[in-house]
Amino acid sequence: MERRARRPHAITGIPWYYRQFGYELALDLGGGRRTPVGLIPGPDAKSERPYRTRRATAKDLPVLRAIYEHNTRDLLYTLQYEDAVWRYDIDGRSPDTGVASNVVETADGEVIGWFVHPFWKWAGRMHCYTFWLLPGHSYRAVTPYVAEALHCFAEHDAQGNDEPIKTLFWELGEQHPLYDAYAKEMADTVPPFAWYIRVPDIPGFVEFLRPVLDRRLEQPPFAGHTGTITINGFTWGMRLTIDRGHVTSVAPCQVDVHKEPADADFPNLTFLMTLMGRRSLDEIKHIYPDCNAKDEAYGLINALFPKRHSRVIGVA
Repeated sequence: MERRARRPHAITGIPWYYRQFGYELALDLGGGRRTPVGLIPGPDAKSERPYRTRRATAKDLPVLRAIYEHNTRDLLYTLQYEDAVWRYDIDGRSPDTGVASNVVETADGEVIGWFVHPFWKWAGRMHCYTFWLLPGHSYRAVTPYVAEALHCFAEHDAQGNDEPIKTLFWELGEQHPLYDAYAKEMADTVPPFAWYIRVPDIPGFVEFLRPVLDRRLEQPPFAGHTGTITINGFTWGMRLTIDRGHVTSVAPCQVDVHKEPADADFPNLTFLMTLMGRRSLDEIKHIYPDCNAKDEAYGLINALFPKRHSRVIGVA
């Protein structure tokens, strides 16, 4: 029960409302690039087709795990798939429950990619929620086959209105290799919204992250650092003690700014944006002038809680 209480809670919802209950918009949700249908040319009909697409089956699970693990290894936060979720995504979905998992395979049947789209289309638009390849394969070469499959599904099988498909929405987050492979074609950017995140016990969650923080302190400029840092959230606070590059204690504390100023101040729940890697200290300070950090704390917070890309997709 204690470990469960430390876990962040994530929900989606209407703007502002859930801030009343301890949530902050602190983790990227959605976002991506839009391309008009046809902007990415389809495969040459007169040439051999080195790739093809089909619906995923349970037999594809090992390679889907490999694709997922390879492409999420550098992300800060991502969904941890369990076997039951994999099976549900492949065999348990229906048009009423959202999305279809598909694979890309070579002409000789080797699975090299995975992409996910909804069963629905909206207002002349077809979405792609996930698209990843195994290493050694080109997004520039494979994407025409995925675009062709998305367009075909939208025109013939998707539920929703009968309006012809005009746009493919590659809803793959703020960063993705596809955007670099088709840099000119992917110029129409849709910024991400955000997950509402609530952490019932912020010091407890940071304590849970101590092994991660220690790994970050192995790198310059704070390798071997010793000291303390007090973070003031005004309605909460915590003190981190660091000894020779290891976080030895994360203790809750209530800061009295009139007696002893904290090393860093984060108004409201803005610290959650830093904790989740969505916003740097400078970005928060730009919007909140009462967000401050002393010189040493400024560098230490950036080292302990760096801005990093995440990709979290809900399971429903």
